[in-house]
Amino acid sequence: EANAIAYTFSDENCYFEFENIPYGNYTVYGESINKEADPVPAAVDENNPQATDVGMEIQESLITGLREDIDQYLTAIGEVYPNPVTGVARLVVELRNTEDVGVYIYDIRGKLMSKRMETIARGARDIQINAESLPAGVYQITLRIGKASVSRKFVKY
Repeated sequence: EANAIAYTFSDENCYFEFENIPYGNYTVYGESINKEADPVPAAVDENNPQATDVGMEIQESLITGLREDIDQYLTAIGEVYPNPVTGVARLVVELRNTEDVGVYIYDIRGKLMSKRMETIARGARDIQINAESLPAGVYQITLRIGKASVSRKFVKY
């Protein structure tokens, strides 16, 4: 196992970056207390001086590496509405093709509150979020297609 060459923290939007590392192939690990992490490969070279597609998702007991660009699946994604929500909310997505989409709801601590798989047809579609049974709080809906994901936050009153 190789030694770490750099450490960093994510910002309030969960973005992170490493500065002044030489070109090469790297393995990025997410780290959180009591969670295992999938390694995510990243490469930087003259043609690609930034690895902008390194993503991770923190779940109850695992940090999952995400490597695909969501734009290859989506042409557009909106925001959760209404937000805040008391009952059912919606999230509009526009898919390039019909896809199997994982729909995950996490609370503010990263606890998985619900999950489901949907086959969503090509074009603009509403994804319904039934928040009626959720306690009041801040949540994140994550859509996962292949190894790509996109998330939006919402508040439940």
